[in-house]
Amino acid sequence: MSISELYKHYRTCTAICIDSRKVIPNAIFFALKGPHFDGHAYADDALQMGCSFAVVEDVSRKNDDRFIVVPNVLNALQDLASFHRTQLDIPILAITGSNGKTTTKELIHAMLSRSKKVVSTEGNLNNHIGLPLSLLRITDETEIGVVEMGANHLHEIHHLCTIAQPTHGLITNIGKAHIEGFGSYKNVIRAKSELYEWLARHGGTIFRNSDNPVLASITTSGARIVDYSVTHNMFSDIRSNPYFEAIWHLPGQTCQLKSQLFGSYNAENVAAAISVTRFFGVSADDIQTALAGYAPMNHRSQIIQTSRNMVVMDAYNANPSSMIPAISDFVNTRGDKKMIILGDMFELGAEAAKAHEQVVQFISAITGLEAIFIGQEFHKAAKETGHLHFIGVEDALDYLEAHPVRDNQILLKGSRGMSLEKLLPCL
Repeated sequence: MSISELYKHYRTCTAICIDSRKVIPNAIFFALKGPHFDGHAYADDALQMGCSFAVVEDVSRKNDDRFIVVPNVLNALQDLASFHRTQLDIPILAITGSNGKTTTKELIHAMLSRSKKVVSTEGNLNNHIGLPLSLLRITDETEIGVVEMGANHLHEIHHLCTIAQPTHGLITNIGKAHIEGFGSYKNVIRAKSELYEWLARHGGTIFRNSDNPVLASITTSGARIVDYSVTHNMFSDIRSNPYFEAIWHLPGQTCQLKSQLFGSYNAENVAAAISVTRFFGVSADDIQTALAGYAPMNHRSQIIQTSRNMVVMDAYNANPSSMIPAISDFVNTRGDKKMIILGDMFELGAEAAKAHEQVVQFISAITGLEAIFIGQEFHKAAKETGHLHFIGVEDALDYLEAHPVRDNQILLKGSRGMSLEKLLPCL
């Protein structure tokens, strides 16, 4: 079946489904395959649960009208999303970066939604599967699409751009994340730059943090550049006690920005969101209201008040570029009794040992700060420091259950794979 024919089916259906446990009536089920799963095993279940069609590779199903047989299900999903994009005459903003892309995306969505109909990436579904699913949620009523792009190898951002065909783009920053997949920091820069390259070739618009020398060094000839600066002409009096707030400077007026985001390092995310949404005509009042009302979720810059402690949960992502700023902000926040619990930073390859040692050294230089390190790398790096260190989160959980912590401010920071949220019940 051709993509144009598949598109006709898509236009008659309510949604795209890739999980038979989450079927929406009259959806199209795509039987994706992975290293540890095969959606073909659940195609019949999806149809029984209410899907109208199932896209499969099994040629034995070709005589059943409910099955749409294609050579490759993933390619069909991506091609369908790309075809759908060509039917849409709306701006598509693509966001990538080493840190802050999900928070920035959600802030942009909150601000734009005050006056426009927006569809954006849900959660962090930002890869070769998640991005097509995001595009296919865009309807005829949508005025702006906002898509997040993640990558851990060269050419992934370029591939996602060929699917989404963005008209506008933003790189939050470029730090030492996913080094293991990219091979070097130079390759991280090259990979993230693929978004700028796409927009430059297609006459798109780039929102660029002019304070960032790495971003400023990337060739952008052919693109329209909208520069913004966190400190030079946008914010003053940036604070985090514990929530980010600042004075926002506009021509002829100033505004007091308040948020529910932990950390002054979120100034870059807020500035990026303001730059984008002002470009699309969102008023200062709507921006202030949206920022104040946005509550972070999913363990990103999230403050949780338990019955015993105040916990700063920032454990969805961690790399050398985000770890030190988070610790610094936490240490400088008001309050006397503080504890830091850190989990390993993943995907750093050959730089892992050095990166973890630098974090341990940074913390060891802070007088009186109680710290617990968790994970193979931190366990090795913290051995000679006198700080508590555990190989796994379960060992740390046993310790904290036996030694309850009360009336503390606690920072939980680590890569998602460390599952530091398991410690919350005892904090």
